[in-house]
Amino acid sequence: MFISQPEEEANQLPILAMKDRTTRALDAIPVEAKGVTQHAVKVVAARLTRLGHRKSVFKTDVEPAILALEEEVISAAPHLGLIPQEPPKGESQSNGEMEGAVREISRQVRCLKDALDYRYKTIVDSRHPIMTWLVEHSTALLNRFSVGRDGRTAYELIYGKPYRRPLAEFGEKIWYQPLKPSSSRQNKMEPRWHEGLFVGIREKSDEAMVMTPKGVFRCR
Repeated sequence: MFISQPEEEANQLPILAMKDRTTRALDAIPVEAKGVTQHAVKVVAARLTRLGHRKSVFKTDVEPAILALEEEVISAAPHLGLIPQEPPKGESQSNGEMEGAVREISRQVRCLKDALDYRYKTIVDSRHPIMTWLVEHSTALLNRFSVGRDGRTAYELIYGKPYRRPLAEFGEKIWYQPLKPSSSRQNKMEPRWHEGLFVGIREKSDEAMVMTPKGVFRCR
């Protein structure tokens, strides 16, 4: 498992990039700032847990802020059996494999961003809230549909089957049904379908995420 935080440009959203060597799974995690934050530690630990490894070699950048984050993640999630391994002194990244992963994620983010700008005939600010969802969705797409030399995707290596579900384009206006508790009874006069923007997938349940003026919700 590799983790890196590329240098962000002015006014750009800070992002943690991760790659699992065994499954080739990628992750891009928007964070408030470089280094240790409660959100970053929690999300990194959760993403590593999802991979299901009992023991992993944990490689990071040599940057002090990332090394501090590595220590916090190891301390917060001892059940993961993470073994820290620093790259040779003088290397800016853990290795060339991680640099390639960062380039792949960056290309996908730019592609989705350009498509979003074109769809709405505007330039979406890089700090706009929708960019957080766009960054995470970029790796969801790569993991589900980018086929490796073995003919399989990262999703297939993790879950044992290819991903078959059709997806809307990021930012596309869709009709959705809100999730309701099984005990609730819907008024037959209320509309069953609502408008929202598709902004990704909830990894645990594969539910669609929809953005509305009231917030972002899971939906059918």
